[in-house]
Order: sequence, then structure tokens, then C-alpha cells
Amino acid sequence: RRVHGGLPLAAVVTLVRLNASNALQDRTGNVFRRLRFIFEGYHDRAYLWEVAVVARKIACIVALVYISDRSSQASIVALVLVLALAAHTKVSPFPYAQLNNLETASIGISLCTVLLCNVASSGVVPQIRSLIAVVCVVSNLAFLVALLVATTAQHAAVVEKTKNVP
Repeated sequence: RRVHGGLPLAAVVTLVRLNASNALQDRTGNVFRRLRFIFEGYHDRAYLWEVAVVARKIACIVALVYISDRSSQASIVALVLVLALAAHTKVSPFPYAQLNNLETASIGISLCTVLLCNVASSGVVPQIRSLIAVVCVVSNLAFLVALLVATTAQHAAVVEKTKNVP
């Protein structure tokens, strides 16, 4: 059998070792330049957060690939998403509240989609299944619109700041 999760585990070990040796604190060093894509954009205290994101994705993929029962798949993915939502809410890894709010909403919408699709596939009448499909599509589109609005607002704020710089 294959062992999954080796890459996130290796990344954790590497980052913890580098952090312990202060190699990540030297912002001009070679190590920082090569690995900053992993932790850039997060608070310094959340330098391992990208590993948590990758582990969440791997856990969902493993559940979907290796478990054949749809209800069990949905239950495991829902559990992973609930844990991810709790961890994200506790850690708030991004330096901006807006990014933390968007990620919280993204995980929440994913969780709702998984749960609603599980209900829809459990033998409900076609009208209810159609209603669930509409709710899933509308909620995901609403999140997409919110993401676009937030991104546009953030871009406008950055442009405004750069206009005032001499």
C-alpha cells in the first residue's frame, strides 16, 4: 500500500528545522528566497499553514478515491472540512481580516455543498434534489461574486495607495 501525506510531512519537518535554526527569519538568505512561496502571505506565527491546506486537500482526495460508499465519502470530507474550518477560525493565518473571512466562507460553502449533495444523492424526490442543486449553485456563485468584489476592492485600495506615493 502507498503511504499518503509524505510530502506535507516532509515539508513540516523541513520548515520546523529551518525555523529552529533561524534560517526562515533571515529574510535576505538563500533559504528564505527559495521557500518563501510556502509561507509568504501568512502571519509569521502561521508559517506551517500551507502544509495544513495541502494536508486538508490530500485527506479529501484520499477519502474520495479510496472509499466507495458516497455517504461515507461525504461524511469524511465533511469532517475534514469542519476540522479545517475550526482550525482556520482559531489560527486566522492571514494578516488581513478580509482574507481570513473569505477563506472561512470558502470552507463553509464547501462544507454546505458536500452536505447538501449528500442529501440530494440519498434518494430524495426530484423536486427537492433540484432545489438542493439550485441552492448549491447560488451559494457558490454568491461566494464567487463576494470574492470578486473583495478582490476588486483590495486592488482599488492598492492602486489608491500607489497614486499618493511620490
